[in-house]
Amino acid sequence: MRVLVTGHKGFIGSHVYEALKKNHEVVGLDYPDDIGSWDKYSCINQPKFDIVIHLAAFAALRKSISNPDIFWENNVVKSKPIFDYCKDNNIRCLYASSAGVYEWWRNPYVMTKKVNELQAPKNSVGMRFFNVWAEEDSRPDMLYRMLLEGKAKYLTRHERDWVHVDDVVSAIEILMHSDYTGTVDVGTGETTSVLDLAKFLGVEGLPIKEDTPNEPDILKANPVVLRDLGWVPTPFMDKLQSKCYTK
Repeated sequence: MRVLVTGHKGFIGSHVYEALKKNHEVVGLDYPDDIGSWDKYSCINQPKFDIVIHLAAFAALRKSISNPDIFWENNVVKSKPIFDYCKDNNIRCLYASSAGVYEWWRNPYVMTKKVNELQAPKNSVGMRFFNVWAEEDSRPDMLYRMLLEGKAKYLTRHERDWVHVDDVVSAIEILMHSDYTGTVDVGTGETTSVLDLAKFLGVEGLPIKEDTPNEPDILKANPVVLRDLGWVPTPFMDKLQSKCYTK
């Protein structure tokens, strides 16, 4: 299968790209130049792809509040030609959405993901990622990594559904070979509070931020679709405990 992975240098994209290379012909594209020049690229790249996995996006929720225009440009404007390419060539598209779209009005980032779901062609899957994490190479602005590295400035009372990046990769591989279309939750279906995670990692003394109007209090996946397709993720705390993390 000939696969395009956009965002192949990013956190999730790099894991997907490396995993798929084992069994498929995989091409990677990333920001800024490749995606920004999509029309030119798609014309010269032959044969057509069998499937497009569109993961390129700006994903820093809090930064989107202070600079919404750049998130709109990168996540919406630059996604449209990719979606049009898939539609015009009847190519299946798996693209990154967000758990935040359930309350899409809260911040500019999740607004762009909601628009992506409206832009996407019929033969596509909007993957609503919950809190994706990994032991070593999470993005620097992700809470899990910030807690490990002592860079978190505060905690919240949020409850989140943390799903390991390896489980995200396996979910994408399952969806690639399915005929499912629409949106799908990519999360374990279980939540862990930020406070409990900080306690487990031995992080103490940070203030608690009570007022977070741009972020929902609870994000919990309903993974029934993926489970019906055979996906079995590892519960977050089981994964943490198996690594025997100490502060």
